[in-house]
Amino acid sequence: MTIKEIGERFCIPAEKLRQYEAEGLITGTGLGDGTTDFSEAEVRDLGMICIFTKAGFTCEEIRQYLALDGTKDGAERQVRMLRKKRGELLERIHCEQKLLDKIDYIIREKKNGDF
Repeated sequence: MTIKEIGERFCIPAEKLRQYEAEGLITGTGLGDGTTDFSEAEVRDLGMICIFTKAGFTCEEIRQYLALDGTKDGAERQVRMLRKKRGELLERIHCEQKLLDKIDYIIREKKNGDF
């Protein structure tokens, strides 16, 4: 698949894909016409990269995760990384919930004229 095809499939701007490529998160095979072809495995990785980016993984963390594929204890280490990030994400969700609760409190107080 080309960057254009991947961009359409994942609704990602080509500039973002080129950034991932520049950061070494995805690589492809250069074609003679200046385009790059990406394998299905790289496209699968890109799906994970999108999820990981939204979850707050840094580029370096993503690079480390992908480098563990196929290594002796890679799957175990990947699971540890995912669990760690899951905990961080859950903590962010709890903090956001606390903020929502405070806003709800202010709304109630405003409605009651107490604030």
